[in-house]
Parts: sequence; structure tokens; C-alpha cells
Amino acid sequence: MIVIIRIIIVSAVIFAVLGFLFSIFQWLPHFPGDTFYTRENFTFYFPVITCAVISICAAAILWLTKKI
Repeated sequence: MIVIIRIIIVSAVIFAVLGFLFSIFQWLPHFPGDTFYTRENFTFYFPVITCAVISICAAAILWLTKKI
């Protein structure tokens, strides 16, 4: 049980760091379908399609590594 909790915490920290780096360096492309909303003092960007693409790629990589 402790091992699972540690894996979840480490995964969350890794994803938080990657999200921070992606937001600072703008490595992610802007796909059509990503939500982008701008007002005077406020900007909201949620990469819906980008998240789906990353999820599909990660699933494919994990599936391929299981097969090997």
C-alpha cells in the first residue's frame, strides 16, 4: 500500500513539474480545439486537444513497452 502511495505522489510531482515547464517554455503546439479565452486582465488557456494527443501517445508508448 505504501508503495502505491509513493508511486502516485512521485507521478503527481513529475506531472506538475512538466506542466510548469510546458507553460513557461511554450513547447506545446496550439491545436485547433484548445480552449483560449482572453479579457483585459485575464487569460485562460486549456489545451484540450493537446492533452488528448499526449494521452494517446503515452498510452501507445506504454502499450508498446508491454509488448516487448
